[in-house]
Amino acid sequence: MSDFVIGIIGTAVLLVLILLGMNIGMAMLTVGFVGYWAVVNFKGAFSVLCTVPSAQASNYSMIVIPLFVLMGNFAYRANLSAGLYDFSKKWLSRVPGNVAACAGFGAICGSSPATCATMSVVSLPEMRKEGYDDRLSTGSIAIGGTLGIMIPPSTPMILYAVLTSSSIGALFAAGIVPGILIAVLCIITIVILCKLRPGYAPPASKCSWKERFKSIRGIVGVVVLFAVVLGGIFTGWFSVCQSAAVGAFLACLLCIPSRTFSWKTIHESLSECTRTFAMTFLMVIGAAVYGSFLTITGLP
Repeated sequence: MSDFVIGIIGTAVLLVLILLGMNIGMAMLTVGFVGYWAVVNFKGAFSVLCTVPSAQASNYSMIVIPLFVLMGNFAYRANLSAGLYDFSKKWLSRVPGNVAACAGFGAICGSSPATCATMSVVSLPEMRKEGYDDRLSTGSIAIGGTLGIMIPPSTPMILYAVLTSSSIGALFAAGIVPGILIAVLCIITIVILCKLRPGYAPPASKCSWKERFKSIRGIVGVVVLFAVVLGGIFTGWFSVCQSAAVGAFLACLLCIPSRTFSWKTIHESLSECTRTFAMTFLMVIGAAVYGSFLTITGLP
């Protein structure tokens, strides 16, 4: 059997394992190791398995991921997501859905699953209380949550940059306009849908200007965090790694005015960050081992 055919079989097996529900990182690691063993030998495959984790761990750019994840965890516990939803609700009172709030939280979180989970807790009970159809509520959260990938800082963008030796700052800069454009198009789509099917959303509510201006206080922390992190990168004040550290520290400080700052908050944020980064790092290792296998087969 040729190496090329082994590469195709390995790719098919990987897809099957993922569809069966196996952890993606473990699936790539297993297929890469066994495939390398089949093409070269066990000693070669074991050597790859031993050297790849240390090589990836020594990559300085990897430190960006846990720091941005930690920033998102602190931001959630500082109630920034609740402030974003309240602001979006007051200023976009005639626009159903919460895509704008998801886009805003995605800009300080960097993770689509985390954005979806957070906004579900914050906005779904409120939307149900106001009479929104569950299909519209959950759908707007799901599509809005995907903006966490596009709007920087984005964990998948960082992973892509690390694996392909690309510029993280350049990827962040490239994601801003498409992210905003997608958010605007999603909002327009929801408005049109509610016009066609009025039962999906309650009648548009009115909100006084006093309430709107009062809600601005809820997004001050988000604006400051976003401006410092991305502003520092694009102006050259910080490197991407430094801006991630500054953002995590600033998000921690924002827990003080919201009265959520405590050792419990720090412990929970660090624990969640560790779990998320462990999962992410396993995917990076698995991708590197699987990539080594594909390279020797000549499949790429």
